[in-house]
Amino acid sequence: MEKLSNSQLKKIGKALVDGSETDDQLNQLDELLSRCDEVQVQASEVLARSLSSVTLTSGGKLEVRGRAKTLITLREKLVRMGGQALPVIRDLAGLRIVGDMTITEQDMVLNHACDALGVSAEQRKIIDRRQIPMRGYRALHAEFQLDEVRVELQVRTQLQHVWAEVYERAGDKLGRSIRYPNDESSRSATPEIAEFIGTMENFSAILQQLEDARSRISNLSNNAVGLDPSTGEPFGISDVVAEEAKIRSSLTSKLVGIGRMLDELPVSKEAQ
Repeated sequence: MEKLSNSQLKKIGKALVDGSETDDQLNQLDELLSRCDEVQVQASEVLARSLSSVTLTSGGKLEVRGRAKTLITLREKLVRMGGQALPVIRDLAGLRIVGDMTITEQDMVLNHACDALGVSAEQRKIIDRRQIPMRGYRALHAEFQLDEVRVELQVRTQLQHVWAEVYERAGDKLGRSIRYPNDESSRSATPEIAEFIGTMENFSAILQQLEDARSRISNLSNNAVGLDPSTGEPFGISDVVAEEAKIRSSLTSKLVGIGRMLDELPVSKEAQ
């Protein structure tokens, strides 16, 4: 397809927001989104092959997913960002890697994935949502271009992913604006919704502490690290890891329980 200029993209974006798009503009946009889908499919296949050889300390495997924006999700994003933002939308194509990994492994996986796609350190922009969460959302992102298509790569630990899935469910029921602190409808949320957001942010902070501890544990040797207070017997790092796994499983169950809380919240007008 012929590459669209920034001027053309701005006009198409504005028309989508206004609802005044022409058939020609829709055809151009359909070609663009189809190209984005082709890129993410090819990239997903490359990553699935390359990451299959990665060994995690948990023994788990990495899952690769891809998606391209649809007309509906693109229109929603343009409404939030302003009609002329189409040339700068960073995730027309999206890739996601999920696995039961430590924070240290998360960094390694992102670098491995970018190398597999031929994206150098200079060609990618890293956004570390672990350090600067958005509404409690934590993950490691990289933005770059593949074949002139803007791509966003998300790398999530299993806990980060479960948290994000629950929050996504909340957006489907309460309105997607709850994901964006600067959104007007988000700032005027009901007390019930504000309480839910606060609960999720607090839970995210607890998960961060757990994942940070897990990374520190994984860097230790398998030597005895202390005495069991109940028996006085030395315990090793394997014992600490086993206990950490129990806590992590419990927290995951609690997070799923939070998802069930959504059933008790009313559906917002935005989500209807």
